[in-house]
Amino acid sequence: MEAIRESVEDFEYLVMLRDRVASLKQRGIKTAVVARAAKLLTEAADRVSQPHAYAAFEWQEPKDRTVADQVRVEILDLLVELDHQQ
Repeated sequence: MEAIRESVEDFEYLVMLRDRVASLKQRGIKTAVVARAAKLLTEAADRVSQPHAYAAFEWQEPKDRTVADQVRVEILDLLVELDHQQ
């Protein structure tokens, strides 16, 4: 249940990032931070799910679960940086 709750929160972070990037692009703001955020939007889900081969997904096998945490921190850091974009 905890993983489900966290995944919902992660989705909300991605929505916030998507909306912020769209707003800045609409205003004609094209900075390196906006480009990094747009790139993360296209890569985030794959980065989190890629380490796990779903065809051979075994629940008892150890998995690196830190990738989702790393991506979450990147999203939050970018949201903070984007707040400084005018």
